[in-house]
Amino acid sequence: MSGSTSTTLVPVSQIGNTILGIIRQLEADTGLPPTYDTNSTLNAKYGVSATVLPTSLPTILYFGIGIGGAFNVSTGNLSQPYPVLTTNMDLYQPIPFRCVPVEQDLSSTDRTQYRMRVRKTINNADYFLYYLKTLNYSQTTAQLTETDPTTGLQSPYTLDYSNLSPRPPVVDTSGRVTSSAAEVNVSVTSTLPLTGAEVTEVINVLYGGDLRYAKISEIGLYSGQDKIVTGVAGNGQSMSYTEAILAQLNTQYNWLGDDFSNQSRTSTFQIVQGSGSLLLLG
Repeated sequence: MSGSTSTTLVPVSQIGNTILGIIRQLEADTGLPPTYDTNSTLNAKYGVSATVLPTSLPTILYFGIGIGGAFNVSTGNLSQPYPVLTTNMDLYQPIPFRCVPVEQDLSSTDRTQYRMRVRKTINNADYFLYYLKTLNYSQTTAQLTETDPTTGLQSPYTLDYSNLSPRPPVVDTSGRVTSSAAEVNVSVTSTLPLTGAEVTEVINVLYGGDLRYAKISEIGLYSGQDKIVTGVAGNGQSMSYTEAILAQLNTQYNWLGDDFSNQSRTSTFQIVQGSGSLLLLG
């Protein structure tokens, strides 16, 4: 029609829980015997302690990163994040956090931050790659907040125990609730540290130092359990270290991406999970 306009809203991020994460949540909620499907794990993908089973229900302890979360949609440099499919078992283009020559493997102290240690030959040289990193929860209990429907301001929420005997809300003849109630959210915040030094180290080895690849556009939250396993050190000797077992992708977050080509960059992303949603704060 002449003179009419239309607007297409294109999302700048995509968030989704996977089937694996939904299964894990239902098992936690219902107490059903857990399903330990070892074929759906990063351990199976990379051949790392693939048959080792956890001793209790795995929880979200790790995060991973990737560079395949967005794609170009025009010659004008416009980009768009890929949708997250519930069937995903890993990120679209995951990259490790560390990529070190086997003879320069991480010290036992540095290794405590990383999981999913994989030995790989790249350009006739052998490296240890670390695909997961431990995340840190910034609080010890779930946080309750309420949002004022008029102002949008948030404030701490305190449970009202009179609601053990709740009263129904006021409902008009059309079925709408006429009372103005604040929205209550339950959430937990975790911190995800990432540095340009980590990303550029990996890009130098896997992508020939082409820093155009140093744009992180995917983050995955993985459940699993820490376990002491036996591996092989760079000198060929046996060693013990902490590894993630039954590591599964629970939640994937794709966005337009952040540039980590500067080695001195240090960032701590925050993931706010709760009330059926997830929010990334960079």
